[in-house]
Amino acid sequence: MNERSSVSTRGSRRAPGPGALRAINYGIGFVRDPFAVLNNSTHRYGTIVRFGIGDRCVHLIHQPEHVQHVLLDNNRNYEKSSPFGLLKLLFGRGLLFNEGSSWFSQRRLLQPSFQPKQVAARADGITHVIGSTVDAWPRADADNINIEDDMTHLARRIIGELLFGMELPNELDVILESEDSKFAFLLGNVPLTPQNITYKAAMRRVDKTVYGIIAERRASDNESVDMLSMLMSAVDKDSGECMDDTQLRDEIVTLLFSGFDTTSRTLTWVFHALAQNPEVEAALHQELETVLQGRAPHVNDLPNLPYTQMLVKETMRMFPANAIIGRRAKADDVIDGHAIPAGSYLTISPYLAQHSAKIWDKPEHFDPLRFAPEREKTIGKFDYYPFGAGPRQCIGKGLAMMTIPLAVAMIAQRYRFTSLPGFVVEHDIKVTFQSRRGIRAKRHLRPAYDA
Repeated sequence: MNERSSVSTRGSRRAPGPGALRAINYGIGFVRDPFAVLNNSTHRYGTIVRFGIGDRCVHLIHQPEHVQHVLLDNNRNYEKSSPFGLLKLLFGRGLLFNEGSSWFSQRRLLQPSFQPKQVAARADGITHVIGSTVDAWPRADADNINIEDDMTHLARRIIGELLFGMELPNELDVILESEDSKFAFLLGNVPLTPQNITYKAAMRRVDKTVYGIIAERRASDNESVDMLSMLMSAVDKDSGECMDDTQLRDEIVTLLFSGFDTTSRTLTWVFHALAQNPEVEAALHQELETVLQGRAPHVNDLPNLPYTQMLVKETMRMFPANAIIGRRAKADDVIDGHAIPAGSYLTISPYLAQHSAKIWDKPEHFDPLRFAPEREKTIGKFDYYPFGAGPRQCIGKGLAMMTIPLAVAMIAQRYRFTSLPGFVVEHDIKVTFQSRRGIRAKRHLRPAYDA
């Protein structure tokens, strides 16, 4: 691993951006409409935008070569950060926010649990949960439902199966909720604020529940194939040690939040996109009917469902769960001639890159065929990175790209959704990319399933 080193900023220049007062206005605007701020500021100031008040500053970047510099080429100079303080309070020293040699050791310890063989071994449990959840939906049309509610409930059951082989206890719901205002998240790490007090109390309940599950599992002689058991049996190849309870707690909470959020948000946007694009929906149904012929999908079917996978990838391009990624510079650096002082923050936006007309043809047009095999080969690594990139790319990428297509296939066999007339979807960032008021739609039972 390369050690970070300070780069001389002599001859570099400050990145363009608003003055202090306008920067404050942009901050207020981000709470109201984050995507307007992202789009308007880059349109006005360029590919690197500096928002500064005195010596404190944030740089917004999205240009592929700039992102590559931060996430890959000089990644040792940039540590994880988040504008949402509660996340660090929640995750502790889990893989998401851990740093340095401790992060490296933890990543190496977890990596075997996410190898393709281990991921595929969980497929039957996942398809059973998806099937039983969708089976419980009414076998009738529904005139006004929230797609987000359906997918949130499904994702909750999937993540419970993956982590513990059981339904999630209600005490863990606070980890899955991101309905609070951005101010609540921003104030979460400020001592003695109501938000800090409330969430610390909630975390005590979470800790009691998670530590209780770990203790029960340690005392049990039953063999399990869920993620908790795999983490408990993981051994560091250098030290020969296993994770202690604190490490297990932090990793379980991290996986619980990140796995749930990516799955629920992406599934929600998939079925919203299908409701908006009937020709895409028709192509999906044709593939499912041709390949599956009415039976439930299995992990071995995924290579024969390329359009389903292309649909998921295009959804992640248009609606990336992680619309912004945070980093903090440890030492002075220079990006494209612009000074990045030590201690300054960077906001990297996959959303901006994945909606850039300089990178994509007709970026606002939803087109799964962008990810047809030959076309996908031409997509740059930092043109499209819904799971992040570099050494800290999401460890659960393979698991997500198995689970989400299986869920899409099984749901689309049975139901379709159409947009609710008059309902306007408002894009927002509440930790992840979601709709401010949910996505209301009509749910229709497909004739083949009704037979």
